[in-house]
Amino acid sequence: MNPRRVDRLMDAGIAAALGLIVGAVAAALLLYGCGAGKEPMGARGVVSDTPRRTGLPGTDGGADGSAGLNPAGRPPSLRRLFDAIRQVESSGDDRAVGDGGRSRGPYQCGREAWADGGGNPADYDRLVWDRAACERVMVGYWRRYGCETDEQRARMWNGGPRGMEKSATLAYWRKVKEAGDE
Repeated sequence: MNPRRVDRLMDAGIAAALGLIVGAVAAALLLYGCGAGKEPMGARGVVSDTPRRTGLPGTDGGADGSAGLNPAGRPPSLRRLFDAIRQVESSGDDRAVGDGGRSRGPYQCGREAWADGGGNPADYDRLVWDRAACERVMVGYWRRYGCETDEQRARMWNGGPRGMEKSATLAYWRKVKEAGDE
């Protein structure tokens, strides 16, 4: 075999391997934040080691005050919030359809929110029913719009990127907070 061809094949193989590594690291950073034990990036890309107050009882990190990640790679505070939003949005029905067919699944996610949260639009019809897939999209959505508290997360999930400006989302937040208290 021609030595130049061997060199080109090796270069292509190395480039492909590096591309996979860089892609995996980027995906991990997007999905899990910037490291175990740290809160997700905020609106200005600042990472904090200090747990944030969430507004729902019992959701402010572990007994040692840490905001470590659970086995699914999410801050523990989000589990209770996800459960509360799911209860308000779909009454726990993962196959729920609302808004005239525009919102679907356990968290009543629409196509636009799916894409805004980093979900692949081609996967929407198949994965919108899956809680874990929706939760990844929700975390991406909240990161994109700089949500730092559970109130911001809930109101923006309900009212879109300008949800905090809409008085109608206050009642939604009260429902979510109440569902999280149960």
